[in-house]
Amino acid sequence: MFIIQNKYLYLHITNSQTQKINAMTKEEIIKFIKGEEQALYFEFTELRRMYGREHESTTYASAQWNAVLGILDSIETIERNENN
Repeated sequence: MFIIQNKYLYLHITNSQTQKINAMTKEEIIKFIKGEEQALYFEFTELRRMYGREHESTTYASAQWNAVLGILDSIETIERNENN
């Protein structure tokens, strides 16, 4: 089990046998988050190309993308610590 928490998201992931049958596994959640990161990066780069780095839409997209990157970094750190 591990817990990820930041200013915007609280995520609790477990591989317990007591999970609901329809619940996502830890691996599925990580795959989903990585897909969201890729989509947010694409959106950020398109907005940067169209409007420039300083535009409000671009900075908002950048903040969203960086928030998800932070979550992925936390997941990787936790998994490294669990494996040691």
